[in-house]
Amino acid sequence: MYVPLSGSIGDDEAGKPTRVTLAMRPKPYLSLNRFDFDNSSLTKRLHSMVEALSKAVMRSWATSQPVTAIRLIGHTDSTGTEKYNIGLGDRRAHAVEEALRKKLSGLDRMKITVEPSPGESEPRADNGTREGRAINRRVEAFVTITPRPTPSKKKPVNLWDVKPLPDSVIRTKPNPYIQPIPGPRPGQSLSDWLEKKLNRLPSWLRTRMRDAILDGACGTLGMLAEQGGLTGPEKEAVQSLCRAAAKTPIR
Repeated sequence: MYVPLSGSIGDDEAGKPTRVTLAMRPKPYLSLNRFDFDNSSLTKRLHSMVEALSKAVMRSWATSQPVTAIRLIGHTDSTGTEKYNIGLGDRRAHAVEEALRKKLSGLDRMKITVEPSPGESEPRADNGTREGRAINRRVEAFVTITPRPTPSKKKPVNLWDVKPLPDSVIRTKPNPYIQPIPGPRPGQSLSDWLEKKLNRLPSWLRTRMRDAILDGACGTLGMLAEQGGLTGPEKEAVQSLCRAAAKTPIR
């Protein structure tokens, strides 16, 4: 979201340049008014307004629409010369800028700029009254909000769609000294087969080894085999059975 700069130049219907008037501009986010007469120092009230603005900016950075820039424009009432009032308006804007920078020192990406003061030429109230002049002695703050991009919602991975990796192209010859344990005979369950072949192991260990084989968790199976004292050919045999089960498609 971008707030147009003040004092921009446009073209009228005849093509002649025309200056954008105050009524044509967007209203400021905050008007820090009622500066003391002929003074650019911040009163207690103005300090509290700067504090409120800085807190609002800090809170915005915890949302999806952080304030990324603040533009400040200083104004005066109609008392004094035009040249003097332009300088006074600039000093007021720089005083607000300095106070904001102290409050927002932790936001390195925040941009605070001061635009040239129009002096007394853009009043918001009637300079013919005391109240109107107080309102015109002000600094207007315009904010720019930069919405953060919405993170894309990635489709969750369906584990059932994951295809097993292809076999490695590297082929190794079986070790002739390792004789694998024969697998279960047709009609014989894996549990019965493990009970018979690994009957010297505790039942809880046989159950966990069976589950690891069925799940294709060959790494876990290797650790379980070592716990049961299976090494060498016996360990390789049960792991071969696990690898074969892992390659079997789930139906």
